[in-house]
Amino acid sequence: MSKTTIPTGGLADSAVTTAKITDGTIATADIADSAVTAAKTSGVATDLQAVADGSAGSPSIANSGDTNTGIFFPAADKVGITTAGNLNTTFLGDANPQQIQFNASGGGDGIFHFGPGGDAPAVLLLSAFEAKGSSIEFFQDQGDDNADKWAIGNAAGFRGVDATLAQENFFFTDTDGGSSDNEAKLEHSGAWSTEGAQNASTTVDYAEFFEWKTELASDDKVTETYGMTVVLDEGKVRLAEAGEEAKVLGVIRPNGTSAMVGGSHTFKWKNKYETDVWGVVQKENYTQVTWMEDNVKHSYPKDRIPSGITPPSTDEEKTAKKYVERNTYARDKGSHKKGDLLMRKKLNSSYDASKTYVDREHRRKEWAIVGLLGQVPIRDTAVIPTTWTKMKNVGTGIDLYFIK
Repeated sequence: MSKTTIPTGGLADSAVTTAKITDGTIATADIADSAVTAAKTSGVATDLQAVADGSAGSPSIANSGDTNTGIFFPAADKVGITTAGNLNTTFLGDANPQQIQFNASGGGDGIFHFGPGGDAPAVLLLSAFEAKGSSIEFFQDQGDDNADKWAIGNAAGFRGVDATLAQENFFFTDTDGGSSDNEAKLEHSGAWSTEGAQNASTTVDYAEFFEWKTELASDDKVTETYGMTVVLDEGKVRLAEAGEEAKVLGVIRPNGTSAMVGGSHTFKWKNKYETDVWGVVQKENYTQVTWMEDNVKHSYPKDRIPSGITPPSTDEEKTAKKYVERNTYARDKGSHKKGDLLMRKKLNSSYDASKTYVDREHRRKEWAIVGLLGQVPIRDTAVIPTTWTKMKNVGTGIDLYFIK
């Protein structure tokens, strides 16, 4: 039988039935673009296709051009996000409470966010705003009851309760009696203020650091001075001698045994910043530069850009990267007003950042902690003023005194 080509118009509607089509005879090229519409797929199964679990190095769902970044399934009820072949974030649906783990090392390191459990509801709120303060707010029991809320940060108060203003200080804020109050404040200068008492659990005396007139020979010699009295000699201290009872300044104390110790210079060299004769740190105006690069905002003092970071240099680069220089505040921020000069602590020209600083507490051959007031153990071989009150014996050759 000869074959005849039938024109499109020569076929009646519904003339070509399933029975007339041989399996596999309609190829992809035979179907016109957009010819298969939603109406044509009615009744077709729409079940989701399962994918392989994948791994951090080869995620199940990835971009064709970046095959080691995407989503995979490390275990049942877990979803992982991997970047550059490294596990970045894991959602744990099988944990109670549920968790989100960021950069978990497997050895306990990382950032872990726990959702509220059924029997321990709580809320953790992180907030930060341009030209306003940032804070972490802790809500016990969703803040249902009075005194259930605490916040820490440089925003004095809670978002929605008090004005969230940027501050130069770090606050500890609580809610009680239906209103919020700052209970403690840490200033940029290092000053610490609290609304109420500061309690030392096991230590009782007040002490200060003084420089030894003659550096001690060894750590054993340092220990031998504990509980001995000292006098001032040309602005430094030495052990008191017989007949100097009236000159006694105080008693040598071990590290960590006084309720408060002044002059420790724990964190930095005492002359790192320039000060006036009263010890007030001097300030200077500076220029801040900012720019955007690879969706990252860079912001530094112009004269202190970190090594390895290169700011835009040409006018074209500066425009493209939104480079800005300024030496004043761009907007109102806390106690500062728009247009106020940007100020910073002025570094001492003698300061050398390359040197390793060792605090006075770890240089006891040079520096003595001298107890000046309170209850202090004293050796019975020490020179003791008659105005001090003996309280009791606390060990062989050692008595507890109240000194004043």
